[in-house]
Amino acid sequence: MWSAGAFPGILVLALFLLSGCHSADQVGAATAPEGEGQMALHNGSSQAAWYAYTRRCGVRVWGEDELGPSVVVRPGQSAAWAETAGCYDLLLLTNPRVDPRFEARYERRLVVADQQTTVVIADADWGPSSAAPASPAPMP
Repeated sequence: MWSAGAFPGILVLALFLLSGCHSADQVGAATAPEGEGQMALHNGSSQAAWYAYTRRCGVRVWGEDELGPSVVVRPGQSAAWAETAGCYDLLLLTNPRVDPRFEARYERRLVVADQQTTVVIADADWGPSSAAPASPAPMP
């Protein structure tokens, strides 16, 4: 039988251990939100990134466009935005008015408080767009 005092501590420990995030540098790091960091893109490809969506690792629904209505990250350019510390997936989309449309996906990127997590977009990262967030607004 569980004692009333031990159960909350065990539950917290279990959630902490199960919330791990894997990145190239930190396998199994905890993702408990603590502070704010930055997600940054550097476009080293020949495609322009018109939209950038993030979601917490393990979540199925993409958030809002992080670039906003007037920013396009053209080849050679960079952009950054604030994110709560934790594990994120990133989806980039090309111009919605040009067919074929391409996407680049980056999974399980760790954002650390007071640090910048940089994703460098390469030509090899782009592929045909198969699933995109629901109808992003067209660029003016």
